[in-house]
Amino acid sequence: MPFAEVRGQEGLRRICQESLESLSDFEIDLVDISSVGPRVFTERVDRFVLQGRPVSVPVLGVFELDGDGLITAWRDYFDSRALFAAPDPLFGRSAP
Repeated sequence: MPFAEVRGQEGLRRICQESLESLSDFEIDLVDISSVGPRVFTERVDRFVLQGRPVSVPVLGVFELDGDGLITAWRDYFDSRALFAAPDPLFGRSAP
């Protein structure tokens, strides 16, 4: 499910907490990880139970790090078909 832009540590804590409260059995299967300069790319599959149904979502995460190795930006790009696609979408309706 798409999220609005989140900024700062408190915003990140809030959105992570809200997400974890709405699902259970959250797991991450890390497929691959690489870096170019200060950017780290993760290919992963996020697995969880939402509304009583198991869901697997392929994700590409991009993390930007500062000179101290702290995350300064985090973007996730994911395939939302598991959430919105027919025949039984968890949210909204499937695209035509």
